[in-house]
Amino acid sequence: MRMTDDSDSVESGAYCNGSVPAVNGDHHSVSAGLVQATSTDELDDDRGDVQLAAQLGKALLHENEELRRTNEQMVQEFNEKIEAILSYLWLYNLLMC
Repeated sequence: MRMTDDSDSVESGAYCNGSVPAVNGDHHSVSAGLVQATSTDELDDDRGDVQLAAQLGKALLHENEELRRTNEQMVQEFNEKIEAILSYLWLYNLLMC
């Protein structure tokens, strides 16, 4: 690759595929195709991350619903046992007085 005296710009030359990267003054940038490919790859990665987050969120919601149902059932059973104990105590007190 040949460079001019100004090291920030490319005069001519080629990479393996015959293309030359775009270089602008103080800002170096790659050719539009490479930028587009990188952006597409990043978008694919982002989509994958979003899909994974959605799947994890859905699984967590499902687990939360199951835990809520289990908790409600345990509370109901606990209340029933408390009521039974109170009934026995009331009956015991009634018989002992």
